[in-house]
Amino acid sequence: MVFPVLDLVLDDYALPTRIIGLALIALFAAVYLRSYAQFSWTIGQGGTSARRAQASFLVLCAIIAAGIPVIGLTTMGLFPFITSFAIFLLSRTWAIATYAAVLVLSFAPPIIFGQFMDAIFLIGLNLVLMVVYAITVAAIRRSTAAEKIRGDYLLVAEQERVARDVHDGIGHSLTALNLKAQLALRLMDQEQYAQARRELEQLSALAVDALDSVRTTVQGLSRQDLAAELAELRQACGDNNLEFSVAGTAEQVPMQLRSHVAWILREAVTNVLRHAHASTIVAASGTGKSQR
Repeated sequence: MVFPVLDLVLDDYALPTRIIGLALIALFAAVYLRSYAQFSWTIGQGGTSARRAQASFLVLCAIIAAGIPVIGLTTMGLFPFITSFAIFLLSRTWAIATYAAVLVLSFAPPIIFGQFMDAIFLIGLNLVLMVVYAITVAAIRRSTAAEKIRGDYLLVAEQERVARDVHDGIGHSLTALNLKAQLALRLMDQEQYAQARRELEQLSALAVDALDSVRTTVQGLSRQDLAAELAELRQACGDNNLEFSVAGTAEQVPMQLRSHVAWILREAVTNVLRHAHASTIVAASGTGKSQR
């Protein structure tokens, strides 16, 4: 923002004009930084279609439009922030429309007002940064996609490993159960009922242990739907006269972490229901924390 700021400070503007211009730039910076802080999670995720993000973008555009009568073509120094906002935080449609508009506005006004050579540096700066932003977004998306593929591969590999372990464990357990059952049958044929009873008791204990082992493994591998889990937790809290609210949305959590966050939230809320004397639960789905 150095160009419009220096223009307002160093050029011969009336004091009211200078104050209005600097105030607009300060407002522009505040809206821009606040929007990035709120929607930076969308970088690499294809942008957001949230109305609040789009409204902030339109506010930035309105500030630039209001600044043109004040400081003229120097407002082109704010164009890189518009293109950055659009390509990093908004959807592809908004980014393409913004790039097209900025390209036109970078060339048309300087040519129309005969100030092309005076604005050549800002024009070049805008073009270079637009290319840099596009390359950066493509690299981030490629990196995000590669990380997701890697995470999916590791998950599948882990599931296959656990599946083999479960298969081997179940095979061992079933073999032991079969041997115990055959031994119990032989003892019953020999009318040794006391020993047969002991074998059946051991068989029952083995079956319970095997079932617990399988259940624990399967539950650990289950992928929970975060949005559905939040709905179930809200219902459970409502049944217990607890106010349940969510800060953020399930979509704000990266896809590869949603199942983990769902399990964490379930465990946290279960502990609250069992042990706390709470009246309100706030689940921050963006960070995976619950407050009591």
